[in-house]
Amino acid sequence: AVVSTQSTGTHGMLEAIRSKVSKETRKHQYGNALFWADKAVSLSGGDPKDIFTFVNILYLRGEYHRAVYFLQTSRLHVTFYGAYLIAKCQAAREEWNEAKETLELLPDPSPLAPQSVPTDIIDGMTEQELMASVYLLKGTVYQALDNHQFAAQCFKLALKEDPYCVEAYENLVYNHYYTGKCEE
Repeated sequence: AVVSTQSTGTHGMLEAIRSKVSKETRKHQYGNALFWADKAVSLSGGDPKDIFTFVNILYLRGEYHRAVYFLQTSRLHVTFYGAYLIAKCQAAREEWNEAKETLELLPDPSPLAPQSVPTDIIDGMTEQELMASVYLLKGTVYQALDNHQFAAQCFKLALKEDPYCVEAYENLVYNHYYTGKCEE
């Protein structure tokens, strides 16, 4: 009975800390959020969900090198979402060629492999929304590398995955990639 009480107590504490991380993030108090996210990672024994939360806060703080390092040391850089976050960090540092290489290593999820993108790790995001984010990032990277044809194709794919992806639409319009055929 003592073990189950400890386990329940630890789980309750972990959930309280996760809630604190979420609250601090919503308040844009990223230093506080990072502190508590680190505690959640430790208390959960390195649960990937907590690690991704920690890394996302590092990204929001502009600590891109540290985010990449943490993903690599936790061995989550080989996951779809981990590689996507690394590419996001590379793009934020304007390391366009590195971001392109990282994105090219992402497997294209196929309808035959519905578990290819484990979206249960990412609260509230569907597989389509994640794929739209990946295509949006690819479009941004290719645009920075002056490959406008491929950038336009990626922005269109982002809209196909998520018709509410306004950034993809704005990129198509702003960069004059938009044609009447896009509406279909």
